Amino acid sequence: MTKDSALAIRTAQVDAKMVARLSKLYPVSKWGFISEVEGGFTTDKVCVITARAMMLPRITASRLVYKPSQTSTAFGAQAGATLDHCKQLAASKLKVAIASVASSLIAP
Repeated sequence: MTKDSALAIRTAQVDAKMVARLSKLYPVSKWGFISEVEGGFTTDKVCVITARAMMLPRITASRLVYKPSQTSTAFGAQAGATLDHCKQLAASKLKVAIASVASSLIAP
């Protein structure tokens, strides 16, 4: 998964209304969000994915402290997957993790 595809997923998951609500409750000057996606194929050709989304406090405008206030992790595995199927699994698990963090911060 590329950085651009992960950003596109995050943008698609969080609409403008949710961004406005989040920024009122958790100002960008004090909070930031990061995501991590890791995975690959085992020797048995099983695609294994871990996707994580986190909300972290800021210490300066450009630096976050790796002390998550909210975190969500989603796991997935698919036997016999192709590279494209594995990328799709990674994208879907990242969507789940982002949605989970967002829903824990504000009511739908």
